[in-house]
Amino acid sequence: MRPVRLLLDGFGCYRQTAEADFSDVEFFALIGPTGSGKSTLIDGVCFALYGTVPRWGKENAISQALAPAANACRVCLVFEAAGKRYAAVRALTRDKRGQVHTKEARLELLDPQIPPDAPLAEILGASIDQLAEGPDPVKARVQEILGLTYEHFIQSVLLPQGRFAEFLNAKAADRQDLLVELLAFGVYSTVGQLARKRAELAADRMRIAQAARNELPEATEEAEDRAATRVSELADLARTVDEKLQSLGQLKGQAERAAQQASEAREETGLLAAVQTPAQVPGLAQRIGEADRLLAESRKQRDAAEEGETQAQQAREALPDKTQMEMLRKSYHDRQELTAQLQ
Repeated sequence: MRPVRLLLDGFGCYRQTAEADFSDVEFFALIGPTGSGKSTLIDGVCFALYGTVPRWGKENAISQALAPAANACRVCLVFEAAGKRYAAVRALTRDKRGQVHTKEARLELLDPQIPPDAPLAEILGASIDQLAEGPDPVKARVQEILGLTYEHFIQSVLLPQGRFAEFLNAKAADRQDLLVELLAFGVYSTVGQLARKRAELAADRMRIAQAARNELPEATEEAEDRAATRVSELADLARTVDEKLQSLGQLKGQAERAAQQASEAREETGLLAAVQTPAQVPGLAQRIGEADRLLAESRKQRDAAEEGETQAQQAREALPDKTQMEMLRKSYHDRQELTAQLQ
């Protein structure tokens, strides 16, 4: 885990907003007179990640996070782990009865493309995903990302204040016990004991196997070489058999398709064998000839009708205009009426 930016507002002795920038350093040391706020910066990192600080005593004690006479505080830590950038934000508030409560706790995944020395508001604004919300979910997700519980963090990363002086002043034997306690070396001692037990068990099994092998008179190096050669030959044979089986499988598929085609051909042959000449076929040629003769006569009649139609059309076209004849007929009718009236 690499801290990038730390913001403290109303936290511990930082009554006013303060920011620490770790983006451009590989190693750093916090120096200053007693009470200047060096330990509070480390407390801010621990509080942002796990929601508590070792020197507060109890893990659920958060009232000491607020600066004297402050009613609210906010801590924000931007850090990087495994190539990703995260932001852990926690805020506390004090109610009218003086009780301190968690107002906000969240863990977000940030865009790593934003320069680490950019304004903190710009870095926090480039949120990709909200990973956890609430004190306990944020702590659990931080433990998952860092691979360290709170106890392991304060033992291997953040040595509690006062324990190092106890370590320096302790006797040699007590110093070793204290070092084991501080760095949680007990787990490695347990792992070592289990590993030694497994090694002893494996050695016993090896001795038993070796003794059993020595009891076999034919278990010579030459026999082992011959067996290895035989195993290699059998492996080659197995590959050849697999190839043949694959070829046989393909041939089997072709045979099945051929059998299916033969079955279909037999069905079609049976259908063709069932075909018989219809009863109307005898004399069909004579009827076709009679039909052709009738068709020829019909064509002659059609040609004659077409010629008569043409002559009628020509005769019609030779007649006077119908409109003129109508006018003459009407004029003749009018002449008859006028003649009658005149008489």
